[in-house]
Amino acid sequence: MSFRFNSLSATLFISALLISNACSSITRRDVSPSVANKNENYAPPDGRKLNIYENEAVPKGAQAVLSGTIENTTDAPLSRLSVQIELKKRNADERETRTVKVAPEQLAPGARGIYTLNILAREWGSSRILGVLSETQADTLAYTILPGNKRPLERPPAGKTIVIDKPASPRTGNDGFINTPDTPYAVP
Repeated sequence: MSFRFNSLSATLFISALLISNACSSITRRDVSPSVANKNENYAPPDGRKLNIYENEAVPKGAQAVLSGTIENTTDAPLSRLSVQIELKKRNADERETRTVKVAPEQLAPGARGIYTLNILAREWGSSRILGVLSETQADTLAYTILPGNKRPLERPPAGKTIVIDKPASPRTGNDGFINTPDTPYAVP
């Protein structure tokens, strides 16, 4: 089997290659702190930032548990951190911002802390992290969002065995068959 290049397929191939190369070479420029809340990955020019490992939401009865881990990758201890989470209503375009404290209160360099927020699953449809704040610092802290724990597999509901007693049919001695050699039955 031979493959022939015509000018159209060659042009399409080269265009796709150039577009792919251009997309892979795009880099994120430094962002000012005023734009930090609008970006999922905000990094200041000096490169210091936190890692946020965002777990998948876990159902717990009528609620959903939003949680994650924050890792202090800076060279300074951080204290009294909180995470701002934006919640979007399930059936409307309404949004609400909630602030969740990180435990423990003091994070040494390289240490990790956790945050947890319980919400009503039927009320909220999605969530996203807006930023990380510290009560001791005026600026929004730089962060990178990384995938955390996956949602655990849900077990199927416990199986139930239902036994339905079928009414017994009268036995005629021929194992329930209507048309047998002993009792032939004519179909009109």
